[in-house]
Amino acid sequence: MRIFYFAALFLCLFSEVAYGGDIKRRAFNFGFVTPVSTNGMDAMNTVNAVSLNLLGGCSYANEYFELGGFYNVNRHHTSGVSVAGLFSYSGCLDRTFQVSGLFNYGNTGTSFLQLGGIMNRSQNVRGVQIGGILNVARNLRGVQIGLVNIVEESDCGVSLGLINIVRKNGKMDLALSFSDFVNTSVDFRLGKDNFYTIFSGGLVYVSSPLEYSTGIGFGSGFRFKRGLGCYFEALVNSLTSGGNFTTEMRMNPQFRLMLDVKLNKRFSVHFGPSFNLMVKDKENPAELPFPEISVFESVGDKYSTNGWVGFNIGLGVNLF
Repeated sequence: MRIFYFAALFLCLFSEVAYGGDIKRRAFNFGFVTPVSTNGMDAMNTVNAVSLNLLGGCSYANEYFELGGFYNVNRHHTSGVSVAGLFSYSGCLDRTFQVSGLFNYGNTGTSFLQLGGIMNRSQNVRGVQIGGILNVARNLRGVQIGLVNIVEESDCGVSLGLINIVRKNGKMDLALSFSDFVNTSVDFRLGKDNFYTIFSGGLVYVSSPLEYSTGIGFGSGFRFKRGLGCYFEALVNSLTSGGNFTTEMRMNPQFRLMLDVKLNKRFSVHFGPSFNLMVKDKENPAELPFPEISVFESVGDKYSTNGWVGFNIGLGVNLF
């Protein structure tokens, strides 16, 4: 991640070694690109209250507001609001709001908001971190939203994304499950108890030729102190036809209510009811083993839908 820091300093054509003079404070800075600004050659030793730069600016610190057409770099700390067209770097975030088109990077400190088109990195998040692809934080007490979220420790935080990794007090479980429809499946759960993603692969073989399924979903719940957990999961499986994935509609949405009982630190068992739907092409009603007695049935112009109550039971292992 430090490559962003060095790239920013290269753009500014300065270094910390070259600027070892006294720290100055100025209420306002306006410039084109450092050092073509009101701070001139003193830019890297100046603490600005407000700084406006048409292309980009480098400074020792900024305390209230800064705006850079392309970038903002503060080698010491950033307080208040920092807005940049491409990227923003700070040596230390001091309860900062950072908004950039590509990425925001805080080496240390705490951010209240980081909004980046590609990625964000903060030591501590006490608010919201939204990145188009990646969010990284050491400690999270707030919300992360991104395709991939990585947190060292999440005390009171929620990571919302496709891949959520919480290294401490997180959830990384692999489970072997059995159910009345997707008879055997391997489910990978990743995130935290309050929100986690599910990746699933399974086999359908009871009362049917062998078919395969792949699924993705999410879950949320909580765990009691004595090892008993209660979780709600929503999962959508796509099934093969004759052993091959096709463009035919063969979808199985599942809604599970599960009790999870810890056997020890590593292993647990889970069980509970599920509500299933089978949505398939009306023109290609290939037989699938859902119960003949359905609690819900609908036939439309293109698709037919059956719903029934089933079960899910399995054994899980914690990979952390």
